[in-house]
Amino acid sequence: MKKFLCLIFLSFLIGTTACSLNNQKNEATNNDNSKNTYETKTNEEKDKSLLLTISVKSHEWLFGEYKDRSAGIWTWEDMRTKLFWDPDIEVLAHGYGCEGQYSDFIDRLQSQRRDNYIIFSENDKKTFQKGVRRLENEVATKSNKYARSTLAKFYYGGHADQNISKGLNWAYKAAEHGESKGMLILTHAYAEGTGVPQDLEESIKWLLLTRRTGDPTAKWIIETIERYKSSQDYKRFCEIKQQAFKKAETWAKEHPDAFFALPEEKS
Repeated sequence: MKKFLCLIFLSFLIGTTACSLNNQKNEATNNDNSKNTYETKTNEEKDKSLLLTISVKSHEWLFGEYKDRSAGIWTWEDMRTKLFWDPDIEVLAHGYGCEGQYSDFIDRLQSQRRDNYIIFSENDKKTFQKGVRRLENEVATKSNKYARSTLAKFYYGGHADQNISKGLNWAYKAAEHGESKGMLILTHAYAEGTGVPQDLEESIKWLLLTRRTGDPTAKWIIETIERYKSSQDYKRFCEIKQQAFKKAETWAKEHPDAFFALPEEKS
């Protein structure tokens, strides 16, 4: 009986070892195939996936409010304090300039809303113009440190008066003053090729600069890419990151008012 049990145990042990070796062999083969597949791709093909990842994730955080335009959260206090605010609504609220008129707009919006899009009236368009002028004045008087980013988001990603060129112009101005949302817009623009040539290295440069401001969105995007070290996005990111960092460091030195020198990037 003991010999019989020993034979059963030995057979089990041999089978388990063989299965483990076979799995390791398959895993190594898959890794080799993945490596060969990646290495045979052109740089343009390698860039495509990573550009899409950065574009989608930065857009999600820049303009996420379009997904859930619930008037219930659009209080006057929210308008002044919410971190990621709908650019159309914020500029419109600046145009109204007081809580009473803004509340009337919200009440009217409740009956006008269709499929989460806002139906703006002719009077609203005039109010937008007032809002833009007020924000420009806040830039001039330095009374609102986020005014540049608000105008950048309004023109770049808003629905009321979209103007990509104006949006990017304000985004550059915002970036020069260390406003992370301006930098994140530029990250998205270069990843998407919106208003500028599509450029992965330039997009990553702005992503690194955005992270330097302490912006949690940029940190999350980079952590997401770096989490999957076997992915093609991660491999391409590592290939581009050091050169992008050099460009980011050069920009930071040329714009000392934005923030202090960048820390050294870890490879």
